[in-house]
Amino acid sequence: MHLIDLHCDALYKSVISNISLDDSSLETKLNKNKYDRKLQCYAVWLPDKLSGDKAEKFFYSAYERLTEECQKHNIILLNNNNLSEMFYANQNTAFFTVENSLALNGKIENVKNFLIWALE
Repeated sequence: MHLIDLHCDALYKSVISNISLDDSSLETKLNKNKYDRKLQCYAVWLPDKLSGDKAEKFFYSAYERLTEECQKHNIILLNNNNLSEMFYANQNTAFFTVENSLALNGKIENVKNFLIWALE
């Protein structure tokens, strides 16, 4: 079975509290069941109080955290190149999204940078 599980604040809490995404206080479960595969979408939430360089830095910190957690728990982090192929494969996957434009930090070049990052 393929399930989609959406998380809007788990990644934010993981970064600010320096805890694993598998920590029970986050109410998320990194799927370790070999028979039940999930696509988990992690949206990094950037509070309005973060802006400029702080928002951009937090965005990258969240991406690094998700990358580390996926490697640690053998979860494939999807990008635009492997999204459809890996979703239909029998593997646990995660997808990183951002909830608002604060991560761009007002820099148009970040649109290009984020696209390049998403295609890697």
